Amino acid sequence: MLYRLNNGSAAVALALLCVVLITACGYSLRRVPAINEIRIGKIKNLTFEPALQDTFILALEQELTRLGVRVDRSAGHVVEGKISQVKVKGTVEDNDVIVQYEVSISGDFRVVTPEGKTLNLKGRDNFIVTFSGNNDLSRLMSSKEGAIEKALINLATDIASDIAANRGAPDEEAPTDVLNSPDGGEPESDVKPEVEIRREVP
Repeated sequence: MLYRLNNGSAAVALALLCVVLITACGYSLRRVPAINEIRIGKIKNLTFEPALQDTFILALEQELTRLGVRVDRSAGHVVEGKISQVKVKGTVEDNDVIVQYEVSISGDFRVVTPEGKTLNLKGRDNFIVTFSGNNDLSRLMSSKEGAIEKALINLATDIASDIAANRGAPDEEAPTDVLNSPDGGEPESDVKPEVEIRREVP
């Protein structure tokens, strides 16, 4: 039995065939970042925890690179900001002993464009990571440090995502309905995202 394809069906079939061939050859589709390159400027640590900015900068650089944003000292765009607060509090008690804690980290960051405009990066308000503890002080401190590092990595991931998608608003002109959609997902836009094909090295 013979089947005839109309123009629409043929186009869909051809598109599917291209995707299959690209995937089979070790290629993948990847969104092109809205900002191609950026410089990491001054990151201030306003907390009493030492060296948080170093961990944050390293995680931010790694995540930007993963998203296809090149980190370059000569880039026109620059990201800067501050880690403003670290809170640790007990959340679960057992026989009057705190056995579970949570650490929350918050910060404020912005991108300065080559034209000198400042774009605020909102992201999430803070990042909370829970960890367990007991009477062993050394183990408790180690767990706390690990939780802080994880929260910093989460914060860096969120900021890098904002940068790659160019989700920012000028100072004093930052309507929340532009930065975030009502359901908390990606903001709607009439601009179709670009994609690029990259060769995956086995």
